[in-house]
Amino acid sequence: MATLLLDELPRLRYPAVVAAFTGWPDAGEAGSGALAYLIRTLGARRFASIDPELFYVFGEARPSTLLLGDEQRVLSWPTSEFFAARDPSGRDLVLLLGREPNVRWREYVATVLELTERVGGGPLFTLGGTYDRVSHRMAATISAWAPTPELRHTLTSLGVRFSNYEGPSSIQSALIDCCVERRIAAASLWGHVPHYVSGTPNPKVVQALLQHLSALLGLQVDLGPLDVAARELDEQIEQALQGREDVQAYVRQIEAHAADEWQAIVPWEGTPGPLQSAESIIEELDTFLRELREDDEGATE
Repeated sequence: MATLLLDELPRLRYPAVVAAFTGWPDAGEAGSGALAYLIRTLGARRFASIDPELFYVFGEARPSTLLLGDEQRVLSWPTSEFFAARDPSGRDLVLLLGREPNVRWREYVATVLELTERVGGGPLFTLGGTYDRVSHRMAATISAWAPTPELRHTLTSLGVRFSNYEGPSSIQSALIDCCVERRIAAASLWGHVPHYVSGTPNPKVVQALLQHLSALLGLQVDLGPLDVAARELDEQIEQALQGREDVQAYVRQIEAHAADEWQAIVPWEGTPGPLQSAESIIEELDTFLRELREDDEGATE
């Protein structure tokens, strides 16, 4: 059974490959938001996909029903799609946007890298998001992992921190590991999202990921709309914080220790939701603070 569904093989000049996945490794829709922004902004054209049948447990990654009219509907299956694009800089790109697979990770990764090699692609970058003890008022933190000294040196020159995370892994890690075996230059970039505002698309982190990716690849992508969206989200959060000295004190505590060694929280497992209202953010902050107080009380018993 063919796992790669190829519409056509585009003629590309040494394209860089950029991949992101929704689901567990996508806090704040940081990775998927960045890929979607590139696809839309660059007018990328879909040329291939991966058959979902072998890689998803549909009881967990359920297909969605879409209404096309009064008497018509269609199923949208979880899948991974490849897009070809050319940046104004002249750089060719292959953009992979999909849902993190449930099973057969090795076969999935092999499929991705076989297509990468067929189009002469490389280097390969993965984008993702993780919740962390960071403040929404500060510049977004980007961390990375790269197995090769050359890419590590380049990332260091951009001020990127290297992750010291140990624990449950993502499909990004599997891709990077297989790139090492195949001698494909690769790195993963992670945007750190304030963990006290979850389930909300975070344009500030999306913008930061794309700024670093653009610097690495010499891309010329207009990120202005993301700057506007980031300011709007910050205003929503500040509105939610008005009159909440307890939450503001917590945020100030995060900011005061920003220079200390950071420790990333395990990426959030869930389905990203729509942009929250100020009222929803307040409710979420209330829940977070209540759990924090309960933890403190339990520690003193």
